[in-house]
Amino acid sequence: MKIGALLSEIKGKQSRLSRLMEVSKETMYVEKGQDPKMNYKEVSKEISELIDGIRELKLKVMEVNLKSKLDNGMTLAEAILKVGDLRSQMGHKSGLIKYNRMNYYDIEDKKVQYTPQVKEKEIEEEIKKLSEEKVKLDNAIQKANWNIEV
Repeated sequence: MKIGALLSEIKGKQSRLSRLMEVSKETMYVEKGQDPKMNYKEVSKEISELIDGIRELKLKVMEVNLKSKLDNGMTLAEAILKVGDLRSQMGHKSGLIKYNRMNYYDIEDKKVQYTPQVKEKEIEEEIKKLSEEKVKLDNAIQKANWNIEV
């Protein structure tokens, strides 16, 4: 089985788990004298089994990610972490562009003037480079997910 297929299986199990947890909340209390729509113990058992199964599948994925190398020599695990790092950097830099310090304060009847340390255009260029790197890594990860056997 390819990593991508296993990840899809995990996602399906997580969806089932989420639905079961929600349904168990809705059916926990039963009108006096009525039979429950779902048996608490049976649902709890299935929830526990799903949680255990998901953990086992995730461990398989983690093991393969740590052992598998991309064409650039980076492990799949490292590439996944790097994508997260790039997203964080892009989010930070995007926030710098959005944050426009206004002349909010008057000090002794003088307006305080603010000027950026770096022009927005330079920050936008940095974001563009980070985005390009992220796209390349995303593509390499997707390629690996559908080529590497678990």
